[in-house]
Amino acid sequence: MAEAMLIKRPDLSVRTVDQEIVILDKETGEVHQLNQTASYIWDLFDGYTTVEQVKESLARDYDIDLAQASADVVAVVEQLKHLNLLVAEANS
Repeated sequence: MAEAMLIKRPDLSVRTVDQEIVILDKETGEVHQLNQTASYIWDLFDGYTTVEQVKESLARDYDIDLAQASADVVAVVEQLKHLNLLVAEANS
Protein backbone atom coordinates (compact mmCIF):
# COMPACT_ATOMS: atom_id res chain seq x y z
CA MET A 1 0.00 0.00 0.00
CA ALA A 2 1.41 3.38 -1.01
CA GLU A 3 2.19 6.00 1.59
CA ALA A 4 -0.48 8.72 1.74
CA MET A 5 0.71 12.06 0.44
CA LEU A 6 0.37 15.05 2.70
CA ILE A 7 -0.39 18.49 1.34
CA LYS A 8 -0.81 21.96 2.76
CA ARG A 9 -4.45 22.90 3.21
CA PRO A 10 -5.18 25.06 0.16
CA ASP A 11 -7.20 27.74 1.98
CA LEU A 12 -4.32 28.83 4.23
CA SER A 13 -2.59 32.18 3.83
CA VAL A 14 1.18 31.59 3.99
CA ARG A 15 4.02 34.12 4.08
CA THR A 16 7.75 33.90 4.69
CA VAL A 17 9.11 36.35 7.25
CA ASP A 18 12.83 36.30 8.12
CA GLN A 19 13.26 32.75 6.71
CA GLU A 20 10.35 31.43 8.77
CA ILE A 21 6.86 30.53 7.61
CA VAL A 22 3.87 32.34 9.07
CA ILE A 23 0.50 30.70 8.43
CA LEU A 24 -2.91 32.33 8.84
CA ASP A 25 -5.68 29.80 9.21
CA LYS A 26 -8.66 31.83 7.99
CA GLU A 27 -11.05 29.12 9.17
CA THR A 28 -10.00 29.41 12.83
CA GLY A 29 -8.44 32.89 12.80
CA GLU A 30 -5.23 31.43 14.25
CA VAL A 31 -1.72 32.48 13.22
CA HIS A 32 1.09 29.90 13.36
CA GLN A 33 4.78 30.72 13.10
CA LEU A 34 7.10 27.88 12.15
CA ASN A 35 10.76 27.87 13.13
CA GLN A 36 13.42 27.39 10.46
CA THR A 37 13.40 23.58 10.59
CA ALA A 38 9.61 23.33 10.60
CA SER A 39 9.51 25.84 7.73
CA TYR A 40 11.94 23.66 5.75
CA ILE A 41 9.74 20.61 6.38
CA TRP A 42 6.57 22.54 5.50
CA ASP A 43 7.99 23.62 2.15
CA LEU A 44 8.59 20.00 1.10
CA PHE A 45 4.95 18.93 1.34
CA ASP A 46 3.79 19.47 -2.21
CA GLY A 47 1.66 16.41 -2.86
CA TYR A 48 4.58 14.61 -4.53
CA THR A 49 7.08 14.20 -1.69
CA THR A 50 6.56 11.42 0.84
CA VAL A 51 7.28 11.71 4.55
CA GLU A 52 10.18 9.29 4.00
CA GLN A 53 11.65 11.60 1.34
CA VAL A 54 11.25 14.59 3.66
CA LYS A 55 13.20 12.73 6.37
CA GLU A 56 15.99 11.93 3.91
CA SER A 57 16.13 15.53 2.64
CA LEU A 58 16.30 16.94 6.16
CA ALA A 59 19.11 14.53 7.10
CA ARG A 60 21.08 15.43 3.98
CA ASP A 61 20.51 19.19 3.97
CA TYR A 62 21.01 19.71 7.71
CA ASP A 63 23.83 17.14 7.94
CA ILE A 64 22.19 15.15 10.74
CA ASP A 65 21.69 11.43 11.09
CA LEU A 66 18.56 9.86 9.67
CA ALA A 67 17.23 8.86 13.10
CA GLN A 68 17.32 12.47 14.31
CA ALA A 69 15.81 13.72 11.04
CA SER A 70 13.04 11.12 11.31
CA ALA A 71 12.20 12.14 14.87
CA ASP A 72 12.13 15.83 13.90
CA VAL A 73 9.94 15.25 10.84
CA VAL A 74 7.51 13.02 12.74
CA ALA A 75 7.16 15.62 15.51
CA VAL A 76 6.56 18.49 13.08
CA VAL A 77 4.16 16.48 10.89
CA GLU A 78 2.12 15.33 13.88
CA GLN A 79 1.80 18.93 15.11
CA LEU A 80 0.85 20.24 11.65
CA LYS A 81 -1.73 17.48 11.25
CA HIS A 82 -3.09 18.17 14.75
CA LEU A 83 -3.51 21.84 13.78
CA ASN A 84 -5.19 20.69 10.53
CA LEU A 85 -2.59 22.54 8.44
CA LEU A 86 -1.36 19.41 6.63
CA VAL A 87 -3.98 17.04 5.27
CA ALA A 88 -3.88 13.75 3.39
CA GLU A 89 -4.31 14.20 -0.32
CA ALA A 90 -7.25 12.29 -1.73
CA ASN A 91 -6.10 9.59 -4.16
CA SER A 92 -7.49 10.01 -7.64
